[in-house]
Amino acid sequence: MSNSFVVFKKRAQKNINTMAQKAKANNLVFRPHFKTHQNIEIGKLFLKEGVSFITVSSLNMAKFFSDYGWDDITIAFPLDIGEINEIDQLAKKINLQILITNKTHLEHLSSLKNRVGVMIEIDTGYHRTGIDFKKMEEVKSLITDIYAQPNLFFMGLLSHYGNSYQSRGKEQIEGTYNRSTHRLIELQKRLAKELGSVIFLSIGDTPTTSVVTKFDGIDEIRPGNFVYYDLMQLQIGSCDISQIAAVVRCPVVDKNPKEKQLIIHGGAVHFSKEIIDIESPKSYGRVVDTSTKNWILSDSFVSSLSQEHGIVQCTDIDFEKYKIGDLIDIIPVHSCLTANLMKENTVII
Repeated sequence: MSNSFVVFKKRAQKNINTMAQKAKANNLVFRPHFKTHQNIEIGKLFLKEGVSFITVSSLNMAKFFSDYGWDDITIAFPLDIGEINEIDQLAKKINLQILITNKTHLEHLSSLKNRVGVMIEIDTGYHRTGIDFKKMEEVKSLITDIYAQPNLFFMGLLSHYGNSYQSRGKEQIEGTYNRSTHRLIELQKRLAKELGSVIFLSIGDTPTTSVVTKFDGIDEIRPGNFVYYDLMQLQIGSCDISQIAAVVRCPVVDKNPKEKQLIIHGGAVHFSKEIIDIESPKSYGRVVDTSTKNWILSDSFVSSLSQEHGIVQCTDIDFEKYKIGDLIDIIPVHSCLTANLMKENTVII
């Protein structure tokens, strides 16, 4: 018996359908981020919804999905100039879009022999990567330089509203969306006056795309985590328990009666060490009963992780319920990281 990352297919399909219908209703390009699942079978669920454009976070991921027929891919990660030759080779096969943030990127792209789409990343408040939304002249200069290179095609501006992950509840999520979108559209308007054309806008994060219903001025959305959701999204307010579509299923290997703890085969190499503060003390996951249609979220939680071991701090009821040898379901804090770690042990039911 071993642990596994269990995906509930019907729930995942419903999540995909909901987001696809939202995109359709708002006349948006739906380019979901595949870094969350990295799974061909889950990719087929997107195909059922008519999805043909995808986002990935690395060149290797782009090559992986291109081998299975996906032929319009955006790598939503700043260009690694050490991968120029491989990018050129992939651009022979598919419609490939890459992300730049500076002139050094452009200098190295001049050696490309095949046509590549280019997006410029804009920082609208997350402060991770991208050009600050206030620096219009810097963005304008990059666009002009892109136009000057024969094998580059300017695709538009891309932003990740990652600061939405600090939000709690619908009002805060919508506030983050409104501020970030206002900044992006104001930059777009200023550039339109200077360049004489309207620029395509692409945004991507699960909290805002899950909660917001109207996307006026936006052209494309790129959420990823929504396919499974997780404990973090539950805390933020992006989803409810009925939308969570994946758990880590772990065998109970020992019990500690004194501390009311279960020891599970599920450690940092399975969950990651992402932590959340839904409970006090903080936890690495929550126990859930998935045996009925309406899942029951327990107050028992993963209190500690080492490499292979996990410690579940239990309620009295759960401590009596689970025996050595039983399997226990845990909602991970961050499904993207967990799915990546458990790629070889993913079960779709």
